[in-house]
Amino acid sequence: MPDRDRKLLSDFLRGEASAHERCAEWARSVLFSRRLSIPADEREDLLQETLQDLFTRASRPDFQLRESLSGLVKTIAAARCVDWWRRVGRVRDRDRRMASRGESPPPLHDEQVLDHLDGARAWRAVDAMDPACRRLIRRRLIDDYDYEAISRMTGVKVPTLRSRFYECMRKLRWRLRRGS
Repeated sequence: MPDRDRKLLSDFLRGEASAHERCAEWARSVLFSRRLSIPADEREDLLQETLQDLFTRASRPDFQLRESLSGLVKTIAAARCVDWWRRVGRVRDRDRRMASRGESPPPLHDEQVLDHLDGARAWRAVDAMDPACRRLIRRRLIDDYDYEAISRMTGVKVPTLRSRFYECMRKLRWRLRRGS
């Protein structure tokens, strides 16, 4: 691994804005490719998933960069695109089957979690979360604020909020599956 990649990865893990932006540029070069046809409203979430995956991988003690850092970031971004297309395909197939039987498709993504939040069990799961996640989930799903409004309230940048919300939702889903 070249020294510049090693330094850039180290800066990324420390949260340096310039390193974060450089990695984001590499991911965008894949996510915003016309050939992949990823809808604009999905790209930011896929970007956050890519950067989170990079951080998770690179934080492991046994991590070794076997290619260039740009190659790794682009590979992760491409994998997130493939995952997204697989999810879309499964949802479309399910919706077609349900429509052929005259049934309505279920609500999507955050709306599903929002439906869970009507029950006492779900409220307990939210209340058991750390205060930052609890506030973010309530503002986003209950108070129906968009990321820009939450950003203005908290002073946290929108991409950071998206990443935090993604992580909080992952934790909430885990709690709901676990039964707490």
